[in-house]
Amino acid sequence: MHAELTRRFMQEEVAQYAVITGDNNPIHLGPNERFGRPIVHGMLYGSLFGTIFGASIAGSVYVSQSFKFRKPVFVGDDVTARVVVTGVREKPHLVTCATTILLADGTLATEGEAVVLLPQPTGGAAGSGAGGGGGATAAAAPHEQMR
Repeated sequence: MHAELTRRFMQEEVAQYAVITGDNNPIHLGPNERFGRPIVHGMLYGSLFGTIFGASIAGSVYVSQSFKFRKPVFVGDDVTARVVVTGVREKPHLVTCATTILLADGTLATEGEAVVLLPQPTGGAAGSGAGGGGGATAAAAPHEQMR
């Protein structure tokens, strides 16, 4: 099971992130000696994983995330965040995922691992109990909502 999201971060977004976080390292804000041109904050593009979890598994709680930054992501680059389920624990309902950020050419920019606490699965037969009629019920376990 996996999910992915492709995004491009522009200089204005990187500058806003720098203001919000206070991370004004010059490598993010303009030309620099190390990379030549500005790079996106790793935690900014790493936030795509939280977006994937929130969109794929409503009510999930991000427990942990590790990062290994392999290649820079430059402002204006297309990146794809990919999450692949590698393990499921039933009690508590935790999913472990391999997380990667790929550049447009397929180069690995960042890799890591995330752990997400899933909402409690709904129990019983659909439509039984108080308030059981008319509402949508999850037919699949939360970890099966990711493709």
